[in-house]
Amino acid sequence: NETPSDACIAPLDQGKANNLPFTWHTFPEATHCWDCKNLNGFTKRDRFGTQVTYVYDEAATKEAAERLFGFLSAHRTR
Repeated sequence: NETPSDACIAPLDQGKANNLPFTWHTFPEATHCWDCKNLNGFTKRDRFGTQVTYVYDEAATKEAAERLFGFLSAHRTR
C-alpha cells in the first residue's frame, strides 16, 4: 500500500519489449518491506499521509529468494 506495484510494471514491460531477461511476481497480500524482519510491525505515514504498517512475510521472503536465485542461475554467463 505504500508503493503500489502498478508503478513498476511499465518499466518492466519496456525492458521486456527490449528483449531483456525480465520476470516479475507480485505478492498481493504482502506489505511494503515484507522482507524486513527487523521492521515487522513498524508503522509510519507515507508521503501521502496514509498510515502504513510493515508486516514481515516469511513465506514471501523465502519464495522471493528462490525465484531470484533461480533467475540468476538461468541467466548467468560463463
